[in-house]
Amino acid sequence: MIYSLFSSRSRSEVLLFLNLHETAFIKDMRIRFSASHGKIQEQLNRLEKDKIVSKRKVKNSTPKYFLNPRYPLIKELKALLKKAFSLLPAKEKAVFTREYRPYVTYKQIN
Repeated sequence: MIYSLFSSRSRSEVLLFLNLHETAFIKDMRIRFSASHGKIQEQLNRLEKDKIVSKRKVKNSTPKYFLNPRYPLIKELKALLKKAFSLLPAKEKAVFTREYRPYVTYKQIN
């Protein structure tokens, strides 16, 4: 349902993810949605151009993305995304909410 409101599924996923998690790296979204880095980057660039999403550089110069609080319709957008998320099937909700430790590498114990 939400996917038809925005022009692409990946754009809808990015917006839903940012609404739920407030901030995110591209790597977080790429792994969650099994999408390419370029596809996520393209959607973030379009949303940033429309001033819906902003980014902040962190120490290692990797940008962290978030919904722009200065966007004129931010309250309405967040309410729409919250409602849309509540209507998703449980299987799709799990993609957005499952526990995930992105930067931990596990080594085999000898």
